[in-house]
Amino acid sequence: MRCSRFSVWAIIAAVIWLAGAVPEPSSGQETPSAPELSGSGMVSTHVVNPLDKLLIVVYAGEIQTAEYQKVVQSDGSVYLPYLERDVQLGGLLLPEAERLLEELSRAVVREPRVVVTVLSSFAQSVFTYGRIANRAVDLNTPLRVLQLIAQVGGPLEGAIQDSIRVISNDGSVRLFDFRKANRNPDSEENFLLKAGDIVFVPTADDFTVMVFGEVGNAGAYRMQYGDRLLDALLKAGSWTSNADVRKLRLLRPGKSGRVETVQADLKRLFDRGDYRINHVLQDGDILYIPAKGSPILQPTYTFLSILYMMITGYAVVQSLND
Repeated sequence: MRCSRFSVWAIIAAVIWLAGAVPEPSSGQETPSAPELSGSGMVSTHVVNPLDKLLIVVYAGEIQTAEYQKVVQSDGSVYLPYLERDVQLGGLLLPEAERLLEELSRAVVREPRVVVTVLSSFAQSVFTYGRIANRAVDLNTPLRVLQLIAQVGGPLEGAIQDSIRVISNDGSVRLFDFRKANRNPDSEENFLLKAGDIVFVPTADDFTVMVFGEVGNAGAYRMQYGDRLLDALLKAGSWTSNADVRKLRLLRPGKSGRVETVQADLKRLFDRGDYRINHVLQDGDILYIPAKGSPILQPTYTFLSILYMMITGYAVVQSLND
């Protein structure tokens, strides 16, 4: 029994001695520290960018006084009602943004503390749109077009897979052939995406019409089969106060090269409910609403305008097809 007790005490003494023998870090050594976090829990190296969605929570001491979900504007500013002003947060690290807001809050909040959380970051995302699952995907690692499309489930049925467009923030548009890249993923065709890129997958049901004249935003618009005249006008921002809505012209290029002209009186459409005037659109249609003018000069003005419109429209269609 005595031997057994002695053994137990010997083991306890050895454990205590070994625990005390573990070396402590010297004063010259630095223990590794965790990365600094903002109040959001996000690494503080994140820079606030335009279109970031922020959650801003304001405290007076330990009491929450305000909470806002704000999208950073294109100029980097965020409007905060409790300060009654825009605050420039773009380009700041999260801790810097929190300190700036706390400094500004001192004028209206006692012992202010502000926590900024990034709910989503446009600058760190790429987007899919069209005949594909419409998603925003975080760009945490380098990502190529083919990998992004596969990540969201691939093109849907009816997609035009050889005419996918990648639209960048600078306005540039690059074409992507899904079938070709899928056969050879390592080719230059499968290029790297940049933050903010939008991958647009068109559908076979899409076509283009052009709207000119007295409308809010003249230009070329993508439509879907079954869309009508009023659908295109709504996309173009409707007509202006100077528009002669009784003399809308629908120009329809035929297969023989001849252009069919259909007149549409929108006033009659609304006054009498004549829905036949709201024509079904076709690929290549051109809509033109003339301005109100004198009866003498109007025919000449209309002829020249339509001629110019047809030449310009043809050039636009060719560029879109290319």
